[in-house]
Amino acid sequence: MADYWQTEVRRNFPEARVEGFEQLIPLCQNHEKDRHVLAVAIRANAELIVTSNIRHFPAKSLEPWGISATDSASYLTTLYAMEPGVVVAKLGAIAQRRKKTPEEALALLGKSLPDFAAHVAAELGWELPAV
Repeated sequence: MADYWQTEVRRNFPEARVEGFEQLIPLCQNHEKDRHVLAVAIRANAELIVTSNIRHFPAKSLEPWGISATDSASYLTTLYAMEPGVVVAKLGAIAQRRKKTPEEALALLGKSLPDFAAHVAAELGWELPAV
């Protein structure tokens, strides 16, 4: 799965490729297994790291670089609050590609991001089907 995911990211987002970050790794003070992630964020001038492993990115290790970290559900909930129409449209497009209803697509997403799915469903007055 990881190889497939990386291949798809490279194919669909070639502009997201970051090079020349390796020399920054020794300067990073977050968890050693994720220092390469912070180094890439620094090199890319990113302001935010979205991760499911938030404990590997303590604020004290990010502050010197002007970077913060958040989890996926919080990030998506914030995006929804800022642009609900865009998020619902993207959800609809995902549903269409998967030949599902938007409610089914959100329910499937809710398997890994239950707080986000519950929030959007409540906002839209949707009852999510069991998946």
